[in-house]
Amino acid sequence: MLNRRWLAACYSIVRLVHRSPPPTICFQKLMSISLSNFTLKAEEALLQARQMALGAQHPRVEPEHLLLSLLDQNDSMTQLCLSKLEIDAAPLQLLLQQHIRDLPKAPDAIEQSFIARTLHGVILQAEKEAIVLNEKYTNVDHLLLALLGHQEGLLGRLWEQEGVQADQLRTELSQLTRAEQTIVQTTKQSEAALESYCLDMLAMARNGELDPVIGKEEEV
Repeated sequence: MLNRRWLAACYSIVRLVHRSPPPTICFQKLMSISLSNFTLKAEEALLQARQMALGAQHPRVEPEHLLLSLLDQNDSMTQLCLSKLEIDAAPLQLLLQQHIRDLPKAPDAIEQSFIARTLHGVILQAEKEAIVLNEKYTNVDHLLLALLGHQEGLLGRLWEQEGVQADQLRTELSQLTRAEQTIVQTTKQSEAALESYCLDMLAMARNGELDPVIGKEEEV
């Protein structure tokens, strides 16, 4: 439940501080809201990025955590995007793993969750990418597009070295073959179906919509 609250709070605060975001934002004490415009894969990637940072005792969740999380997912949409950019995932994963191992640690802050200003900007941009493409859900390809637009730190140097930009991927995605379009549409329709027809039990519990007897059969 804590993971869900962190991610939901992340989405909630993104719009509140987008004009002048501080270096880090703490989300643990914020009320959670619905994440209905994020696909399950996108949500999963964000949560895994947070878990990665917590497990390594990092004080902030950075864009590098998110990119490595997307690569670790091995999702077909991410694979398609990387192939269009002619980027080999394996060496990129190794580079990110080494970079993340070398990030400063803060063992005393392990109980709290912070999101870096830079990742906050990436999340905002991913939502904009979905809107520009007239898509209802923010998916992993929108997160990847936003990460490609991030020009700071390791990622900025990496994209410059690889000679890739967000505009390049936008162009590639607009020129997909019929077979590739089928892959994309199938992936996103599956995500949309899950979002539309699955019940969010955590959200229902927070809103007081569940029968209080559920989960307490033994006591009853």
